[in-house]
Amino acid sequence: KEALLPQATTTALSSAVLHMVHNKDDARAISRSLSDLAAEKTCKTTLKRQSAIHREGFLALLSAPDAKLRKNMAELLGKIDPDGFSDALMQAFMQEEIDFVKPSILWALGNAENSHKVRPCLQTITLPEAKDKNIASQHAALQKAIAHLQPNKDIAIPQRLEAPEDFILSCPNATISVQELQSLGYACEIVDKGSNI
Repeated sequence: KEALLPQATTTALSSAVLHMVHNKDDARAISRSLSDLAAEKTCKTTLKRQSAIHREGFLALLSAPDAKLRKNMAELLGKIDPDGFSDALMQAFMQEEIDFVKPSILWALGNAENSHKVRPCLQTITLPEAKDKNIASQHAALQKAIAHLQPNKDIAIPQRLEAPEDFILSCPNATISVQELQSLGYACEIVDKGSNI
């Protein structure tokens, strides 16, 4: 990725996408490289625009006969436009027969934060018992995807105590807790640094 990044201009990325879509022989390697580059914001923007221009080509590669290419395409789409391709990714998962490809599709679907159909779809998926690493990876990817799409719950804001109270806290990091309590106006101190009290 570091070697490719300086050369990843808009023109170069556009040419790579065009080559990937029209030359199936190199599509696996190109899709892997583009997926790595998609972690960079400027590359992601260009690749998202290219995926809209060449949508049919991207969809064709997502269902290509080459399993590694399908895996790479799921990862690429999960980085650049999981919401825009959520229907195609859900369909790809339902049609996928190769176990090592499925975790990548589930991961991509877990990034579709603005597609309201994805989470209910993921919740209906029943996976076989985890007897090998690929099935175990599917279970992990499914759990992460559902958790990532979990609606944000309102966090209760602690209310300031009215009357002065003395209390002892035990916490993972007493120094941070003291700083946070002092920022709220409490007088506090660390009694025993070794036990974080």
